[in-house]
Amino acid sequence: MYNQVHEKKWQEWYGVTEENKPDVAIVWGIFSSIMEEKFHLVPEFLKSHFEHYLTNIRPLNLPHTFIGERNGTKVAFTHVYGGAYCLDQVLKLVKFGAKLLILIGHFGGLKDLRIGQIFIPSSAFRSDGATFHLLGDNDRFVYPTIEIESWLHQYLTNQKIPFEHGTIKTVSTMTSQSEEMINEWRRQGFVGLDLETAVVFSVGKIHNTKCISILHHSDHVGGGRLIFDITEGEMNAKKEARKLLVKLALEVVEKFGK
Repeated sequence: MYNQVHEKKWQEWYGVTEENKPDVAIVWGIFSSIMEEKFHLVPEFLKSHFEHYLTNIRPLNLPHTFIGERNGTKVAFTHVYGGAYCLDQVLKLVKFGAKLLILIGHFGGLKDLRIGQIFIPSSAFRSDGATFHLLGDNDRFVYPTIEIESWLHQYLTNQKIPFEHGTIKTVSTMTSQSEEMINEWRRQGFVGLDLETAVVFSVGKIHNTKCISILHHSDHVGGGRLIFDITEGEMNAKKEARKLLVKLALEVVEKFGK
């Protein structure tokens, strides 16, 4: 029922004024990123990455959510973890006014990719629980906005930034997969696994909202190399990749945020 409630009701309940209606929402799928950068609190982590690029940053009435401006565009940014929380946050941000959803974060690779490499999912296969409440058993593949995806491919190519594209498999948890499951998903051709991309694409589909996912390779689960096996050099590569994710998200804001 909440999905059908009119946006004005949501805005009134959460006290969202006209000046705090976001044009864009950037949601960060955070798993180990905070710990790896030695932060304890999510707000500190988020603000450390966005405070140099946005002006007039202030809290928005959602957990760990802020809004600021970039060249006249109001940009909300927050964190998510897993499908249920992602759906809750993203749906509310759309109801608050966001017309563009940008997911940034990381994924576990099934292909043998460099740690830190950028990945732009061209589709997501729904294997999570949250999106079934939106789309049921049909439409197992969901997609980003093709105009944004194509532009981002060209931008990365022009900037000589290596990237991968293909299908990601969105699952409910990163801790319950067996080696047999991982091997089967590799054979099926998935580039990697995450917890949120299919959720963002599904909300985009349901609410006719532009969306894109920009991820970096965190650990090669398909090759048996987990986060515990990351070298110091690879840890530094992940830290640099997170900075790049923010910059790429803001390039998308500049091009498609209005």
